[in-house]
Amino acid sequence: MLSGCLTRLDRRGNDHGLAYQPHPFQTVTCGSYNNPNIGCNEMVEDGMAAYSLALMWYFTEDARYAANAIRILDAWTGKYRSNTESNARLVVSWAVPWHVNAAELLRHPPPGRALPLSLLTLGSIAPAVSQFRRRGASYTQRHRAALADVA
Repeated sequence: MLSGCLTRLDRRGNDHGLAYQPHPFQTVTCGSYNNPNIGCNEMVEDGMAAYSLALMWYFTEDARYAANAIRILDAWTGKYRSNTESNARLVVSWAVPWHVNAAELLRHPPPGRALPLSLLTLGSIAPAVSQFRRRGASYTQRHRAALADVA
């Protein structure tokens, strides 16, 4: 069963595979109904890709997956600074758990296996989550989950 799941995950190819290229933005601008949409989808997709690659590394022990996951996370850590517009909080709440969970998988390898590369910090991602503290939105629960992921 696990083998079949890994095969399907690996078949995604360029979607979330070894050839995946990150698309980091310094400022992600997310308005209502994705208008404007400057880096919103990319922030989420890159997080999903990093998490998929970290899972592939965890289960296959192929260090190339870890290397690409780290490359994606490092790209965002080195460039990203903020989210703006009306859906900023929503997009951060969707994207951050993917990024953080990928980093956690990489940070805590299975017993007997060391990560072959230096590991990043998510220094620019954590403040983005904690800056959104207002209440009343329908996605408050997702935002709380993102805060817990970063903690």
